[in-house]
Amino acid sequence: MNPFSSLPHDEFHIIDGQGVQSEPVKGIMSRNKVTVFDKTINVSIGDKIIRLIPGGSTEKYIVDDCHFQKGMGGIPDHYSITLIREEHKNKTISGQSINISNSNNIIIGDENVQSLNLAMFEQSMRAMVEAIGKSAAPEAERAGALDQLRKFISNPTVAAILGGATSGLLSLIK
Repeated sequence: MNPFSSLPHDEFHIIDGQGVQSEPVKGIMSRNKVTVFDKTINVSIGDKIIRLIPGGSTEKYIVDDCHFQKGMGGIPDHYSITLIREEHKNKTISGQSINISNSNNIIIGDENVQSLNLAMFEQSMRAMVEAIGKSAAPEAERAGALDQLRKFISNPTVAAILGGATSGLLSLIK
């Protein structure tokens, strides 16, 4: 059973590089990402996604990245697709110079939008799992802490946000 089946699924069409429009596809959409549990779809970087929204207007996206993730731990096979709004694709910033030196964890955004940096999150999770393993706490307490992390990452809402990173993070927790 798909633990994400109870989440709302948006309907959209994929238009490939030759302009061929797909049958309706259902997925979990967020601001710049869609997760699709239909492993039979055909999607590539550069394809367009057209989403009909209430009121009859459409949102148009360009596929910036797509990744198929084999299912694991109750999470079914799925595609994680990163999107860029079509009207933002050619948006440029001019007249700005930003010089930064000797700094860490700098976030420079456009329109105050910040995205979850999955690589940094995975690095932090790896460090946490390692620290739990090296902890002087009793074995049962360490195992309980790892089990709580596993439950957190496996939570349907968290897994939908993490997309393809979910199975990689779960594999860290032995």
